Amino acid sequence: MRKGSRVLAVILCGLVGLSGMWLYRSGRFPFPFHRDTITVSRAESRVNANQSPYTQVTQRGCYDSLPSDDCRRLYDAVDGVVDHITDAYEDGYYLLEAAEAEGTFTEEDLSAVVEAYRADHPEKFWVVSTYWYMLPDGGAWLQLASPIDSSMRDACEGLLDSAVAEILQKVPAGLSELDREAAIFGLLADRCTYQDDTTTDSGEQDWVPFTAYGALASGRAVCEGYARAMELLCGKVGLSCRIVRGTADGVGHMWNLVRIDGAWYHFDATGIDTGRHVAYFNVTDAVIAEDHTLDPVGAYGTRAFNLPLPAADATAANYFLARGVHIAALDDDTAHAVAQAMADAVAGGQEVFALYIEEGLDFADTVEKLFQGGSYFLGDCVQRANTALDGEEQIDYAAIRYVPCESQRGVSVRLR
Repeated sequence: MRKGSRVLAVILCGLVGLSGMWLYRSGRFPFPFHRDTITVSRAESRVNANQSPYTQVTQRGCYDSLPSDDCRRLYDAVDGVVDHITDAYEDGYYLLEAAEAEGTFTEEDLSAVVEAYRADHPEKFWVVSTYWYMLPDGGAWLQLASPIDSSMRDACEGLLDSAVAEILQKVPAGLSELDREAAIFGLLADRCTYQDDTTTDSGEQDWVPFTAYGALASGRAVCEGYARAMELLCGKVGLSCRIVRGTADGVGHMWNLVRIDGAWYHFDATGIDTGRHVAYFNVTDAVIAEDHTLDPVGAYGTRAFNLPLPAADATAANYFLARGVHIAALDDDTAHAVAQAMADAVAGGQEVFALYIEEGLDFADTVEKLFQGGSYFLGDCVQRANTALDGEEQIDYAAIRYVPCESQRGVSVRLR
């Protein structure tokens, strides 16, 4: 099945002890069992992954967006059982203990609850989209599944906790919310590589790259793993974060909404890391819509949907505007500022920095003067930066690449 697809395949089946009752199974993202060789008790494997100088935020955006209090009651019941993986094995999955709640439910409500819980809880990486359910009068019975057994879960959970703790130790105290976001993303990008091939040697789909565990502990992920890891780390440093589903350039995709200083912004960690530019770092609904399409909101039970999402219309924390070198004129002061940004990037081991072209300048004309036609201006900046980097790595003018983002009046500059 294509990565990112979400198919609602409902079939009739039966389980031991439930004879005479109809039991429905909903299947999406069929992750078969995948085992490493590590086995360790859960108590032994857990470390304190909450050592952060910031007050942790519990991600509850999808919970709050559920369509009814009955759905929230079932979500709470799910939360009480997801840690309990049973020995029962069905269609390639280990079953979790069943959750039950009173209320009025539709099949679409159950789909919303499962996806809301998984979106709010990236740390519960073993919970997949496949589930079994019944809808008796006045209630719901819901059983989720895991691709791994409890001992393997314990080992993987310990590795994830260790990875998170290691990251948090590198995040300084006293950072602004924007700098916290940038710090955790940089640390995520340092650990993770995008994995194009998500099948095993036997041709089965590998569950790991679709999870926060894959991105942070295993070091390999697809867009879903990046987004879930970003949400997990955001919560650890006090930032609210949401999962967003959709497509990018026509391909199924997942990214985040992050709340910075009270306003929401789209943040596409995969796009930033794989594209080596900051064009998707805290952008508005209008900007993300230039090459991303959001799945429909509230279309629960369909192939792909989002729960209701907050609007993203602020620009104050846009990376170009907030952290880019502001260019108001192509003069000596600007050349000094650009050269300093280049030198700082090289000295800090970074390969990308950003420019913001002020409203008073024609964007296209300024970009042309900066980077094209021999670009004496940029050449002067490189020479100044290399002088400042005396005895250190030098910048190769010919290796510089750039990505203009006119709608944000920004330019991502890659030095190597």
